Amino acid sequence: MKDKRINELATLLVHHSLAIQPGEKVMIAAMEECSIPFAKALNREIVKVGGNVQVQFLSEEMRHDLMKYGSSEQMAWIPEIERYGMEWADVYIALRGASNLYMHWDIAPEHKAISQKTQGIISTDRWMKTRWCLLRIPNLNMAHQAKMDEETLTEQFFNACLLDWDSYTAHWQWLCDQLEQGSEIRIVAKGTDLSFSTKGRKWVVFDGRANMPDGEIATAPLTETINGYMSFETPGVLGGQLIENIYLEWADGKLVKADATSNLDYLQKILATDEGAGLIGEFAFGLNPEMKFFTNDILIDEKIGGSLHIALGRAYPQCGGTNMSSIHWDIIKDTREEGEVYLDGNVVVSHDIAHSLSIPHDGWAEHDAKQVWWGEFVEICQALLRKSGIAPAQIKAVGHSAMSPCILCADEQGEPLHPAILYGIDTRAVEQQHSIELQFGQAAIYQLSGVTLSAQSVTPKLRWIQEHLPKVWQKAHFLFSASGYLTYQLTGQYCLNYYDAIGYPGLYDVQNRAWSAQFRRDLIGDKALPHLLWASEFAGQITAQAAQLTGLKEGTPVLPGCADAASEALAAGVKAVGDTMMMYGSSTFFISRTERLPHSPVFWGNHFLEPETYVISGGTATCGSLITWYLKQFGTEACRIGVDTQQNPYAVLMQEFSMSAPGANGLICLPYFSGERTPVLDNRAQGMLMGLSLHHTHADVYRSVLEGIAMSLRHNLDALDQEGFTIAKLYGVGGGTHNPYLMQAVSDIAQKEQQVPQVDFGACYGDCLMAAKAAGQFASLDEAVSTWVTHAQHYTPQDLTKIYDPLYALYRDLYTHTKPFMHQLHQLKG
Repeated sequence: MKDKRINELATLLVHHSLAIQPGEKVMIAAMEECSIPFAKALNREIVKVGGNVQVQFLSEEMRHDLMKYGSSEQMAWIPEIERYGMEWADVYIALRGASNLYMHWDIAPEHKAISQKTQGIISTDRWMKTRWCLLRIPNLNMAHQAKMDEETLTEQFFNACLLDWDSYTAHWQWLCDQLEQGSEIRIVAKGTDLSFSTKGRKWVVFDGRANMPDGEIATAPLTETINGYMSFETPGVLGGQLIENIYLEWADGKLVKADATSNLDYLQKILATDEGAGLIGEFAFGLNPEMKFFTNDILIDEKIGGSLHIALGRAYPQCGGTNMSSIHWDIIKDTREEGEVYLDGNVVVSHDIAHSLSIPHDGWAEHDAKQVWWGEFVEICQALLRKSGIAPAQIKAVGHSAMSPCILCADEQGEPLHPAILYGIDTRAVEQQHSIELQFGQAAIYQLSGVTLSAQSVTPKLRWIQEHLPKVWQKAHFLFSASGYLTYQLTGQYCLNYYDAIGYPGLYDVQNRAWSAQFRRDLIGDKALPHLLWASEFAGQITAQAAQLTGLKEGTPVLPGCADAASEALAAGVKAVGDTMMMYGSSTFFISRTERLPHSPVFWGNHFLEPETYVISGGTATCGSLITWYLKQFGTEACRIGVDTQQNPYAVLMQEFSMSAPGANGLICLPYFSGERTPVLDNRAQGMLMGLSLHHTHADVYRSVLEGIAMSLRHNLDALDQEGFTIAKLYGVGGGTHNPYLMQAVSDIAQKEQQVPQVDFGACYGDCLMAAKAAGQFASLDEAVSTWVTHAQHYTPQDLTKIYDPLYALYRDLYTHTKPFMHQLHQLKG
């Protein structure tokens, strides 16, 4: 073979695969004539780096003659020169050439078993004592074996070898790190349902440092945990024998059944080679993106991206495997088109993009929906597929969530007609809110929708569009939410989930889960509203156009999407009545499961994500935003220390908390620095630091800020309790959970235990839970949460009630008695 890429590949093997150093002794074992050009190129490159080379020429035909005509003693004999090479070499390179898949068809099974055992001894010794790499050489014989032309085979070979290995290695190592956080693996595919544990075992990247072409990650299952069965449509080949339609079954790690439609006797002899031959020594994912066609060569085919394989027999010690055997036989399962691998709910790969926010006027907040919502979703899909190596056909379902409620008018083709108007941070429609309340009455709207109008509501913003963008309203055909727009782009379906529909007061009948005709014509005329359905059921399937853009497979089912807060509640562990998610962000937001559809004059009752589930929600106006305010105004020293010590200023700031005693030396903070939401519902409320004196320190002020946030949350929990809603467990999520002092203050002041989930980017994880339920893996979301959600941190209340209860009583009275003055100040400030 004359190909300039041979030299490039030789350089890759010497420097990347084996990192050969000056003075090292290298054995090259070249099989057949087609491997000689590679041996020459390797010899040249090794000599250049100062290595010492010995080339050994091998012939598969000669090995065949030994097995056919030799005695048992001859086949078991290991020549002294072979033993010397095993001891002498630092590096071993095997170049495998024109091996005929069926060359050994006429060899007696017992002879093959003896030869296999001898080769296993030699290989094991080399694996333990040398750095080694095995290279398959493309040739005409291999092309015939693969049932393809030699040019196609050669192109696939070089493309698969000459990857940007450093880049892929980094991605695959990240994937291994994620897999090591889990333990329970289940494989479900045609004729296959196999489960096992990898707890405590290592996942290892194979990135061209042992085989070439390469590209897999592998581990060693705990033998005694292996249960189930596995069938293989891809033939297994061992000792020149083709074994078709293999079926294997294990119980508590032991092989209890083995079957095949051809060469069953030979299969059974191989499995009886030794005690470890029938046990799974390796489980691996093939990840090479350039390996796309089967070649009927196991060492190559096991790298195909989207496939998986097991190896019977010897385990890799670097994975922590302990199974010993003289065989290591890989059998491939093609799961690219059909197959699922469940990794006990652990995240396999993630990708994030920071959204750009447009604020063209005070009180406005907008997104370019086509770029930010859809364009960045497409980019994320492409990145996830690229980083994971997962074949699109392996993806069972697509879930998504978005900020809510937002509104976007689009034309008949789904093209946006204006920048999307965001949720409650956009307050442009205050006048329209008041006009709708005057027109229909707050009580009537509340009676219909279970909530009153606010800056959060979509309905006033629709009226704002009618009044300020009449041409947009005239052309509007679709009224999209953020998740609704994504669903439409993916599936062509116009829909909205029941949870998000609560954002349309005056249009949505919460009791009957339907759009109401009562005020509809006056509010939106004859505009069509989206079809309503549960967030955990499928809305449609990936279209051909969406598949082309995202890389996802056409026909993959898609959920309708929902509010990110609802998804985050699921990911936090909310599954039973009284379970409450507490989201710590720039503000706080909570969602608590209830037994029935709640009706509250203060909080927001709603249907949740599947039938017969209900929640009540609320939130405060400040949290992280107040801590940021403190840092900007009083944190100069923390910022300086952060720069000097290369620490985050917020981490430096946390240290101040312990410099002040519980109760902040009698200092009380009302955290109403941006008005207040529940349960006060007063956008004219003002922030306050009460009790300041000359002896107070900046640490006291910082502590009082955190304790004020905690008291505002206790106020909400007390108000819920007074309305008859049980608060059993608190699950903390969001950026605020990274501040342990804030978390402990909330637990101490509210006297509630808090748990923080293991996965800390919750909304995306909640989407995965809903997708798994919709795909049939779980009967309910409660089951999904119980199975997949775990918690990493726990905060237990300290007995500080003698300090905090009197201060909390003063905190409550302080707002009540200063409310008139707050409103006067608000009016004076304009």
